[in-house]
Amino acid sequence: MTASRVSIRSDVGIRRTLRSKRKPKQNSIFKKNIKNLIEKLNSKQLGGLLRDMRVHQIFGNGRADEHADSIKLIKEKKESIEREEFLERLNNYTHFSNELIYSKNVEEKNLEKALFYCKFDAWDYRFKPYEDFVSDDKLLEVQVRLNESIQRIEEFKHHEKIFKEKAFGKMANRIEF
Repeated sequence: MTASRVSIRSDVGIRRTLRSKRKPKQNSIFKKNIKNLIEKLNSKQLGGLLRDMRVHQIFGNGRADEHADSIKLIKEKKESIEREEFLERLNNYTHFSNELIYSKNVEEKNLEKALFYCKFDAWDYRFKPYEDFVSDDKLLEVQVRLNESIQRIEEFKHHEKIFKEKAFGKMANRIEF
């Protein structure tokens, strides 16, 4: 053990003592900057910032409670953003589910029309079997199903128009079943 090593140990002890006796700084400017910074970040970026600040809180050279207020602000903002995103997805899911129900009802009416049109020789459209799209993301699933249903409805309308023109000629636009 050399004398320099002893002096380093005593120097570290002095720094720690001085640090613990210092008055806490006024962080109002820092807090304002943090608030402005976190307002511009998304949930994923806030999660990364929160992780980094916690790591710095645990392994950093400063006091453990030095970043507690900032961590609390970031955590609250992240939870707020995630709550808003969840509510938006829930609202979208509800909207698209209602649209899908309506679209399925239209498809059922089209099926009834097709059964009636089958009595005529001019009708040549056949329904194609389809599989419902399945996904872990329920919002995506309902959006894809709605899109497929709308495509089937448009395809039926197109074939219905052709059928009416063949069967009824000029009066096709006026006939509705």
